[in-house]
Amino acid sequence: MNRFPFFLTRSRYKYACAFFKNHYAQILLWPFICSLVIIALWLFTYAKIEDDKKSLQVSAQKDVTALSRSYAQYLTRTLEQLDQVSKHIKYDWETSRRHLRLEDLRVQGMFTAPQFTRIAIFDHQGKVVTSTTAYIQTQNLAQEHAQDDTLRRLYHFHQQNNSSEMQIGLPGALNNVGKQVVHFSRRIEAADDSFDGMIVISVEASYFSTFYDEQSMGQSGL
Repeated sequence: MNRFPFFLTRSRYKYACAFFKNHYAQILLWPFICSLVIIALWLFTYAKIEDDKKSLQVSAQKDVTALSRSYAQYLTRTLEQLDQVSKHIKYDWETSRRHLRLEDLRVQGMFTAPQFTRIAIFDHQGKVVTSTTAYIQTQNLAQEHAQDDTLRRLYHFHQQNNSSEMQIGLPGALNNVGKQVVHFSRRIEAADDSFDGMIVISVEASYFSTFYDEQSMGQSGL
């Protein structure tokens, strides 16, 4: 039998073992260095991601704060305008001795802004006296089962309270239009300060959300 190949193989094995024994430190050093480099690179990347994440969060919080303040100012101006409009209508109604006609004012170009879905004046019985748009009323607000529950609640509030401040009702559907609106109302008083009706300004609910459009918030928000 020829033992030369076996001898050659064993010689190589012995040589490899001897080489590893004499250079094992250098052989193991390179994988160790590579592992350290990989770990350091991963830690650096993770720290960078966390830093960018914190920066984005801070930026988002600043944007939210700025938008919140802007919306608060927008809402305040809107409420102040509605308050002034209701005061003017009340004054004109009382000085005209209940002869003011909102229909005529609208024809003349007043109260045509899109936020004014409807402006109406109700008498002390809860019946519409004048309105900027056609008003289909099957029951007076004084009745227990009036068609518009939100308006009925406002009517009873003004009837039972002598507060002259503007009141804000819950959102509800406008009976013959179907739009979701928010009612703003103010008490009307007779010469002896008794309840004589109320003014109602109905503003489409979506008007208060137009501030947050895609231009300011983006398609997916902040």
